[in-house]
Amino acid sequence: MLDNLVLFVSLYEFQSFKKCAETLDISAPTLSRRISDLESKLGKKLIIRDTKNFEPTEFGIYIYNQTKNIPLFIENMLNVYKKIDNQQNINGVLTIALGDSIAYELINPHINEFLNQYPGIKLNISYIPNITAWPSKNIDVVLSVGHINDRNLNNRFLRKEYVKFYCNTNYVAKYGIPAHVDELKNHSIFGPINDNYLALNYIKLKNINTHEEYLLDLTANRLNINSSIHSRKIGLNADFIFGCIESLIQNDLKQNLIVPVLPNWAMLELEFYLITKKNTSEQAQVFINFIYKCMNQI
Repeated sequence: MLDNLVLFVSLYEFQSFKKCAETLDISAPTLSRRISDLESKLGKKLIIRDTKNFEPTEFGIYIYNQTKNIPLFIENMLNVYKKIDNQQNINGVLTIALGDSIAYELINPHINEFLNQYPGIKLNISYIPNITAWPSKNIDVVLSVGHINDRNLNNRFLRKEYVKFYCNTNYVAKYGIPAHVDELKNHSIFGPINDNYLALNYIKLKNINTHEEYLLDLTANRLNINSSIHSRKIGLNADFIFGCIESLIQNDLKQNLIVPVLPNWAMLELEFYLITKKNTSEQAQVFINFIYKCMNQI
């Protein structure tokens, strides 16, 4: 009966037995017989056959309006099944290197969703604070700060984030927060560490609106950290102003656990890239698509 309903929808839209039969590659008598079978099943006429022109009955118009989306529904259902079937047939092992801070809130909460969507894929994920070079020949996909110069690699820009200043609410109650950038020198601040594991004595701050710059003296710093994740965790419970990337701190801001400090000023401007070898596997491509989706959330 469902097949005959689909035939009737097509016939109604073609408004002609001949055109419908030719398009569907069946004979006109077969089409007419199947419509008659449907009418017998429904107990009412769908089409008035004693005119030269195609004329549906009132019941035929009603049935068409109720069933006209059935072909599209079936097509969509089959497409969904095909997509699921294709996903289940993608198999393999992916070795991934992710920047730990950017992955913490944007990617990690959705890893289980990816694994459920692609049950044939196994993920080996390494989290690395600052990726500046291709970590290993065994790696398939890298999410890094900055691009990696290598003619055998594809660098895909994902997003830009700023490392800004924050402090916990207890700090505000005890010490207040600076109203101007030159007041930072009167506060305790976590400083950054460079790729050679050395603390930076000075950092150049930039106003993201006016592009004004300010050189901050950190020579008297007692604590320097190379990770936004750990700066955030320590900063939530310490008498310090700390730097953190924006995506990592959003939930804390919503819960009023921390307060922005000089929100127009940034310690660093970071550009994140997704990097792969020139030739990517099918499983690597679906993970790339997954990363793009994750990185466009905030």
